[in-house]
Amino acid sequence: MNYDEVANEVFFKDGSLRDIYILDTDIQIWAIIFEYLESNEINYRVTIDGLITRIRDIAELLRIKKEASIGITIEYSEIDICGYFYEGSVIEFDISPIQIDSEKK
Repeated sequence: MNYDEVANEVFFKDGSLRDIYILDTDIQIWAIIFEYLESNEINYRVTIDGLITRIRDIAELLRIKKEASIGITIEYSEIDICGYFYEGSVIEFDISPIQIDSEKK
């Protein structure tokens, strides 16, 4: 598909988010994601009930998520990629089509 087809068929602006799921994962995948973000100096923040935290231990975050809402926002190529710590075996990211306004993005 070319950019126009992707923009019109996937990232059309209808007010909803686009979900990206990584299925059949484990906590090691989150560790790889954090390692990748750190080693490539990609800005991101982890939140607990909306408050930024420095906790990066995946097992600890998954334990906390039983009592609180845990999220991650990755700032990549002027796009906010929002992730959620629902369970150890599924990773979900959301992106807003509004932010996809060029072929580069």
